[in-house]
Amino acid sequence: MICCTWKRGRVTEPMVLVVNRDIADNDPQRILRAHGFLRFDRRVRTGQVVEQALEKAGLMVNEYLELNSIETIAALVREKVGVAVLPLLIRDNWLNDPLLRVIPISSPPTLRTVGMVQRASDDRKALMREIVDTLQAMPRDRS
Repeated sequence: MICCTWKRGRVTEPMVLVVNRDIADNDPQRILRAHGFLRFDRRVRTGQVVEQALEKAGLMVNEYLELNSIETIAALVREKVGVAVLPLLIRDNWLNDPLLRVIPISSPPTLRTVGMVQRASDDRKALMREIVDTLQAMPRDRS
């Protein structure tokens, strides 16, 4: 018996370096060496994608904190607590945030795919289909 199914959305989010706007440097490795790294929790999928992005880009970090909230990490970056590699969230507007800068770390970027897991026995299949359809209707490109 199958427990769950993965419903892949069409939305992908590139992994980027998020820094406070006061950091003028554009070199990810120098930035990551000079500032504390606010890491997303490695025990969950997004944290694993962060680790893949760092490895792909050959970047070393100065570990400082490990947290499990993208929004909290971004708030700490705004307050100059550290820097982070995070998915460029489709719903946030970090590119126009007056306190943040977004810096690519690799080309092509490592991507986080947005989707959902559904229990095979779930009786809300119509609702889940609506959610997946909404995800798939979202724009793919943020640039």
